[in-house]
Amino acid sequence: MRQIIWTILCVSLGTAHTASAKSAMFNQKWQLPNEVIHFETLSSDSNITISTSTSLLKTLAINESKESRSPASWFDWVPTGAPLQAAPAECDAHLLEQRLLSLPKSNDNLFKYEIDNYFKLCGAALSLRNGHNFKALIEGVTTKYDFQDHPDIRSVRFYFKTGETNKGVLALKKDGRPHPLIVVKCGIFCDAEADATVRVVLMHLFDESPFHVLMIGNHTGTNNINSNGRVNIGGFYEGLELFSIGHWAKSKSPFKDFISEVHGVGISLGGSASLFASLYNEYNLLNQEKVFNSFIAYCPVVRLKPALDHLFGDKIRKALASQVIWQQMLSSYPYVRELQNEIDPKHRPESRRFPEILGRLALSFLSRFHPMDFVAPFQGLLIDEASDLWVANDFLKHAQEVSTPTFVWASRNDPVVEARENTESLYRYLQTSPNKAIMTYRVPYGSHCAKSVSYNWDSISTILRSYFF
Repeated sequence: MRQIIWTILCVSLGTAHTASAKSAMFNQKWQLPNEVIHFETLSSDSNITISTSTSLLKTLAINESKESRSPASWFDWVPTGAPLQAAPAECDAHLLEQRLLSLPKSNDNLFKYEIDNYFKLCGAALSLRNGHNFKALIEGVTTKYDFQDHPDIRSVRFYFKTGETNKGVLALKKDGRPHPLIVVKCGIFCDAEADATVRVVLMHLFDESPFHVLMIGNHTGTNNINSNGRVNIGGFYEGLELFSIGHWAKSKSPFKDFISEVHGVGISLGGSASLFASLYNEYNLLNQEKVFNSFIAYCPVVRLKPALDHLFGDKIRKALASQVIWQQMLSSYPYVRELQNEIDPKHRPESRRFPEILGRLALSFLSRFHPMDFVAPFQGLLIDEASDLWVANDFLKHAQEVSTPTFVWASRNDPVVEARENTESLYRYLQTSPNKAIMTYRVPYGSHCAKSVSYNWDSISTILRSYFF
């Protein structure tokens, strides 16, 4: 009732927005609440540490692996871009790339048809090495790449109009020609530093592809929490940040003249941000054009509340996940006033209470905004109860509003993001309410976001790279 009353008031003032009013909104002025106001390149960070997300995923993998737990399998390794195992001639990644690049641009039906045929023909052979088990997840989080030593890669920091900051990693081609820019939101606990996600994405999309890449830290990263004195989670606001940075890169960045187009990627929890950024992309144009050309949501969270309930309520995962996030809360305790009001550092809450705690902390942050601070399609949205937060972070309710090409790629054996209420729920929804702009595809294996080692490295790199062409 409270939201209905507020919406009626907004309509009476001519400010409420719905999907049917989208075309009218294209010509309205809008302003990002978290507009980028400053950007700086950081010196080489000698204090880069292994992120909490890498520690969590490695712990989950090691504890759940049914194979021999030889420490040798946990050592760092350096991918070369070559296939991880021999493959039949018809499964060669170069042949796949030729077929994908020969397709009409933006024809997702044909793209899905080709990769589906490829995995039906080659999936079993490509996944023989470690696709069926948690070894893939272990290898995925132990990839070694000292990207901070790369001459074309720099750590950066963004400053926003809200007073927030966020770290990132910027990789630019230095050939003087325009290239597509891929803006990437990494996953839970990721500070865009020495994180497995950052390493793998830079190898796939920068070293092995003709793209600029800009990695953005997740709001659940410890450094992000401490620097901003707040806790936030979910694609509703992180997607707005992703969109804001893409908008800045295309219109105001010092390298804007070297960008041919902008694409978005979100990994895991960051996948929720890419989905919501695709939504903001529909309503908020730059010079009458969309900011982003396409998106990939990779092993994404689609519905925040079910994803958190699963992570903190399922068998062994709940003990591991709650231990990791509790340690993070303790390290952030001195920096976040709301955290000091929420927890007793001497008594760890039960695992099942962590989604509730995270929800209240995020609600405390988002309630600082006036409803009219948000941009379409959420301008006028009132968020002052936990239920408002969970509804705002449920992408399923907005899937019909997206017309920007969006590739949702997940694995069926995901031990971190529960598929039934996330990517599978989106798949089921699109079966009954089709949207040609959103392509969902699920492979049998992948152990969350470790498709690069569940299958052959070069095959996954080929598919990611080809989608943006």
